[in-house]
Amino acid sequence: MANSAGHRATILGSIRRSLGASVPDADIAAEYAAIPRTYLQSSDLDQHAVSELFADRLREYDAGVYLASRLTLSGVIGIHALARS
Repeated sequence: MANSAGHRATILGSIRRSLGASVPDADIAAEYAAIPRTYLQSSDLDQHAVSELFADRLREYDAGVYLASRLTLSGVIGIHALARS
């Protein structure tokens, strides 16, 4: 994802050209840069705490959250994949 912004701009530029849009890329970039981003972009939490917080948020949206270690990951995926088929 090192150059995802560049790829994004290329794809969106192609779409705009195909639609006949005539807004210069510089104007679009300026509008995007002007969007206020007042949300937190970093945390003092350690990796485990961030993972737990993320799992809790997923559960709030009724997403299935399945805990696994590196050793049990393939088994957990297998169990839940079979349950869905």
